[in-house]
Amino acid sequence: MEKQTAAGVRDREKRKLDPNREKACKEKHNLRKARRPKISERNTKQQQMPGMKERNCDKARGERRSSVNSKVPLTLLSEILPLSSSNKQSSEIEALILEEELVSSTTWYLRYSDLIKMTAIPLTTFCVLRRGLATKAFQETSSYKRRNLQDKILRVDHAGEFGADRIYAGQMAVLGQTNVGSVIKEMWDQEKDHLKKFEELLPKYRARPSMLLPIWNVAGFVLGAGTALLGKESAMACTVAVEEVIADHYNRQIRDLIADDPVKNKELLDILKKFRDDEQHHHDTGLAHDAPKAPFYKYLTQTIKVGCFGAIWLAERL
Repeated sequence: MEKQTAAGVRDREKRKLDPNREKACKEKHNLRKARRPKISERNTKQQQMPGMKERNCDKARGERRSSVNSKVPLTLLSEILPLSSSNKQSSEIEALILEEELVSSTTWYLRYSDLIKMTAIPLTTFCVLRRGLATKAFQETSSYKRRNLQDKILRVDHAGEFGADRIYAGQMAVLGQTNVGSVIKEMWDQEKDHLKKFEELLPKYRARPSMLLPIWNVAGFVLGAGTALLGKESAMACTVAVEEVIADHYNRQIRDLIADDPVKNKELLDILKKFRDDEQHHHDTGLAHDAPKAPFYKYLTQTIKVGCFGAIWLAERL
């Protein structure tokens, strides 16, 4: 210990005598210290994985942004912090100021979008309720009720005349060469005129035709041909049942149009009255050609009537 103490004393005395040597040692020590990496940096480099650097940068930006937003606005840094002579520090401050402006604009946009979301729900609810109340009020007007009544009448009558046309087409395919062929042909021609008239009225009154016309096409032809195969009496029984239902249906429609407005519905009233009389004439013609003599006449006519009532109910809605 004495030798070491004596050697240390001699070295200190030499440094006092040679100041340049002491300055060189300090510079050499500082250079080694600058070249040597810090312990935290060495651990970070050893533990850093691919992609870690970018995440650390994003994390640092987020911490910097949060600290800036919570403490001092960056636009005041140039007044608070003394500007250094190096360009590096001034460029960093400018970059932070630009970043703060971007964050503030984004925050304003988010607040504006939140405001829109908050007002969208009550505004949409108000529009829906207002539209519903306006629609309900319009549906209670006489013009809407008349329009709806005319649309339903024309749709179901067009479907009924279309089905009657197909029934007579099926009967003519089987009984066209018999003694009742001419009678069926006469009634079929009148049904064709009825169908043509309703096809003219549909676009005039802007009424929608039935969506079940393909079904009425097949069902009508099958009914007409099937009853004709059972004999001319069964074919006439089918005519009696169908025309009775159609004539009663025309009478109900005439009463509805008169209750609505007989003046504004005059055209439809005249047409329906004429067609009702034609259907009643077909009914009487069927009775005159031995329709009651058909086998199981009562059950046959009742079954056909039930089918006609179901077809009318569907045609009024579809």
